[in-house]
Amino acid sequence: MAGAGDFAVAVQHLRVSYVTSRVYDKILLEIREPGAFVSRLCDLAPVGGLDISLPFRVPVEARDPAWQFWAEVAERRKTLRPPADFPDGDSRREAENLRRHMVPLRHEPGFDVITNVSNPEVVKPKLEAFLYPFGWVTLATASLKWAEPVSLTDAAEALAAIETQETVAVKVGDLRIPSTLAASVDVAADELQKHLVIDSKDAGWALDSPYRLVTVIEGLPDGNPTMPSPGGSLHLALNELACGEDPPLPPGDALVPRFRKDIKKFDWNPTDLVYMLACGAAVVLPKAITKHPRGGAESAAERHRRFALHLVFLSAALGLIQSRPESGGPDDLQDWAKKAGDTLGRHFGPTPADARFWGLESRSYVRRTYAEHTVSILLGKALSTIHAAPETYP
Repeated sequence: MAGAGDFAVAVQHLRVSYVTSRVYDKILLEIREPGAFVSRLCDLAPVGGLDISLPFRVPVEARDPAWQFWAEVAERRKTLRPPADFPDGDSRREAENLRRHMVPLRHEPGFDVITNVSNPEVVKPKLEAFLYPFGWVTLATASLKWAEPVSLTDAAEALAAIETQETVAVKVGDLRIPSTLAASVDVAADELQKHLVIDSKDAGWALDSPYRLVTVIEGLPDGNPTMPSPGGSLHLALNELACGEDPPLPPGDALVPRFRKDIKKFDWNPTDLVYMLACGAAVVLPKAITKHPRGGAESAAERHRRFALHLVFLSAALGLIQSRPESGGPDDLQDWAKKAGDTLGRHFGPTPADARFWGLESRSYVRRTYAEHTVSILLGKALSTIHAAPETYP
């Protein structure tokens, strides 16, 4: 029974991503040393026997969410190009700019569906590793598709059931390992240590558990969208999709306000629901859950991809910050931690102009993952205030 004000969403296509991070002191020098990392960005030579690429498509496609995202990170919003496209001297300078802005290299391990799950069907598995001078972040993504629409609650339960099965296989180097969807990022991250860390005794730092992102890609809303009521069916379904803390957080604590162009400020928006917990996030867009919207609008699939890359970037920065020792440790890791803190600090005060990329998602993620105090120490000041954020949940 839906709570007062709730509306139903029938789901046909759900996309799920998992993100985890690793940080080590003794990374291979070919990516640890600044000059060597710059060289890899220019020539894309293998690292530790693993093929690598840039984190966006080449040749560049302006519609590619990855190109748009990393162009924003690199502060090359319209001009981002592969460093190899520049003349010799300029290519090194462009690669150095990417390195300084924490734009990573990318490796794509093998990732296959190995079981026949018919309803929902698991399709389009993709596993990526984003390599930094201080570690890496792994990102796994797959789609769940139903022959007939199901409720949001049933979709959440189906995802939970599939996560307990060995539905995929991870391949890093010559090793192929059966895995569940949720565990695949940890399996890949651990195997990468054998290729990228020069000292087997370096235990490194690992995120406690993968962060899960779920987005409704295709579906049908039933009724006029309203904000979820506490304890209602929509609230509970969002909570379960976002990895299901029990009891659920109140909607006003978990839902992220959005920037609304109609009123020109951050506010609650029932047509754009982003529900974030410490372990995951769920995105439901009742008025935009069509696969290919007209014109220049961002599709739900593009939104999911951009959000997933955003989490990759934040996970890398926060992993570095949270792993740093209180004193001592390699000087370059301390420098990278300070750089990450500065970068995150710029993202904590979004303005309407950059709301599409940062919004309140950065601040919400950092607060949910309990890194706010550490980031504030690195910045040397409290986090900036968000102007015009709503004070109360409707």
